[in-house]
Amino acid sequence: VVRSEEELDSLARRIAQQKWLVLDTETTDLDAMRADLVGISIGLGGGEAFYLPVGHAGDRQLPLPAVLKRLGPLLEAPDIRVTGHNLKYDIVVLARQGLWPSGLAFDTMIAAYLLGEGGGGGGRRGEGALSLKWLVSRRLGIEMTEIAQLLGGTRKGAQLTMDRVDIEAAARYACADADMTARLRDVFEPELEEKGMRRLFHEIEMPLVSVLARMEMNGVAIDTGALREMSETLAMEVRRLEEEIYASVGHQFNIGSPQQLSYVLFEELHLPKTRRLKTGAYSTDAQA
Repeated sequence: VVRSEEELDSLARRIAQQKWLVLDTETTDLDAMRADLVGISIGLGGGEAFYLPVGHAGDRQLPLPAVLKRLGPLLEAPDIRVTGHNLKYDIVVLARQGLWPSGLAFDTMIAAYLLGEGGGGGGRRGEGALSLKWLVSRRLGIEMTEIAQLLGGTRKGAQLTMDRVDIEAAARYACADADMTARLRDVFEPELEEKGMRRLFHEIEMPLVSVLARMEMNGVAIDTGALREMSETLAMEVRRLEEEIYASVGHQFNIGSPQQLSYVLFEELHLPKTRRLKTGAYSTDAQA
């Protein structure tokens, strides 16, 4: 745990000399636009990581302005390579503090997806096959502490928020995230090269991270009037098609009911029958 500005200065010098780091933020919310920054973990590789507490309740910690002043120029320098897991989240959290990380070099969540691990997921740290914990277990054979173990309850119904967690416990959790992200990068990087995905990853996917973060920050303008008009037009078209269907069949029925639709298509109109379902009706699936 980095607790003094002198220790923070020493860490900043090491980052400047090394020219790369692993970045991870700890916050109070899964939504980056609502989350309060609680701490920042910095990994330097080789099993070494540091936790910078800035938003815990009650404990002695670093003043956020001092952290932003020392880390800001490093994170915003294009020649300092930044690695992370779901970096878009961390960028938005830090951007709301006035700090825009620049040298985004490697996102292990994106790499995992390209390498075929994306069987499901998304969310703050990626759920399912994109979650850091799952990937570390699968690819490194290491079982990590789940967030629910730290906060109590479940991720969606936690008893605590991260700002209420003891700094030492939060530090162990956050530093493990940063360290394991560095280890995953060492596994994924050569695999991307072997599968011919290096250019796709570095020239398309990684530059998009900051673009998507800025889009999330700025939001999207929506013409509600145009959407309302489109909705009304589509509703009228649906009603017209329903009337055509009823006229061709000779009576009304619940078009949304697969069983009723099956009876009309295959018993009344005598269309070629499809496979029979357990209910006894014939399938109305488009693939059938």
